[in-house]
Amino acid sequence: MSEFKYQFDDLFNPVLEALHNLGGSGTNQEIEEEVITILGLGQEEINDLHRGSTTKLNYRLRWARNYLKDYGLLENPSRAVWALTPNGLSTRAVEKEEVNRFVRGKNQSTEDKAPSSEKEPMDGVSLYDVSKLLRHSNIRMTEKYAHLAPDYLHKAVAGRGFSAQFQHSGNSLKAVM
Repeated sequence: MSEFKYQFDDLFNPVLEALHNLGGSGTNQEIEEEVITILGLGQEEINDLHRGSTTKLNYRLRWARNYLKDYGLLENPSRAVWALTPNGLSTRAVEKEEVNRFVRGKNQSTEDKAPSSEKEPMDGVSLYDVSKLLRHSNIRMTEKYAHLAPDYLHKAVAGRGFSAQFQHSGNSLKAVM
């Protein structure tokens, strides 16, 4: 039996070529069929299973498309449809090491930005300061991801010599003294 030998990053350039051949956009199925043609795959390679009923080709194409999206060459304008971005239209081939390095670095830096209440206690740092450091558009976004219990807010105010009860009203968080 002939096994599917390509890793997901081996499929970056065939996916780009397939989308160029398809006029700049295509469905998952159209891209897969075009990649099969480009690589000259046989039925055994096409039908080699990853898990369950998902083929290795299908599974690895998903990864390849998402990496190319994160790299800025593809966009996913609707479900199961992919299109070349302006950068993708002008790119015929990529170095897989460069794409991997960029995407993994991008994902790592995103993970590093968000403080975890378990890893980084926020004692002494205001929620407002955290919001600005993370470049959140508003304090609500920071509250959403901070996973802070209301007790934290009470402790923070009490620790500064005040006694307050916090309540949400409209677009802001107000301290009622």
